[in-house]
Amino acid sequence: MKEIANYKLVEIGKFSLTGVSILSICIAIISTYFILFIIRRSLLNSKELAVHDKGRRTSIYILLKYFLWTFSFTFCFRLLGFDIGILLAGSAALLVGLGFGLQGVFYDLISGIIMLVERKIRVGDILELKDKVGKVKEISLRTTLLLTRDEEEIIVPNHKFIADDVINTSYNSFCRRFSIELSVGFNEDIEKIKTILIECALKFDLILRDDEKQPKVRLSKFGDQALHMELLYYTKEVFRIGFLKSDLRMEILERFREENIKFPSPNYTLQFQSEIPPNKKSE
Repeated sequence: MKEIANYKLVEIGKFSLTGVSILSICIAIISTYFILFIIRRSLLNSKELAVHDKGRRTSIYILLKYFLWTFSFTFCFRLLGFDIGILLAGSAALLVGLGFGLQGVFYDLISGIIMLVERKIRVGDILELKDKVGKVKEISLRTTLLLTRDEEEIIVPNHKFIADDVINTSYNSFCRRFSIELSVGFNEDIEKIKTILIECALKFDLILRDDEKQPKVRLSKFGDQALHMELLYYTKEVFRIGFLKSDLRMEILERFREENIKFPSPNYTLQFQSEIPPNKKSE
């Protein structure tokens, strides 16, 4: 029986494949899967985890997964008779060439390790990255998967989160100011409009009403045919801000109709110009 187990099925130089080595490799791979399964259940299967805590534990699990699989594959290669040190030394020139060609990939890998270790960006966080806003669904070593406001999934290279300015809106103390812009006629009662706009904003629980973050109204500029105003407000609802803005605009529109406040007509300019007599060529 021992001779059958040690029988060399394949032998090429120092490389040999026996029944024992095949069995050992299978045990190593199955053991790695089993250990990762236990770790995942221990870290991530609690339903009472907060979003931030779940993101932190997911980062720890990813790091452990890469480490265990690296160790497992190294062990399997040694069972097959490969000397990893000689293999790496012999392929040094090839690795240097690949390094120049794949330096962007390595940059993403290093950035991914930094993100997983520092945990400043976690699964469930809402990020603003230049013109993109998305919720983090998955962080891997090379890329991060974001879910946008339009329910689209985009893959972002990890170096973007290291090299570019990133706003993490998921911290408890974070809030951001937004605005609703509108135009009204010169003859409208500005104080009345200001009161209506603030009342409309305070109807929404998602809009903050602290002393320093009360909704405010300002007259931004004088237009040619209208007064341009802004309703400024603070909220922590950044990811779905488009729906909040829409609801707020509809509330303002309804109140303006009730109070008979009219927006400037689009054809006001044409009517105004038609009332001016044309200049005479010569008098």
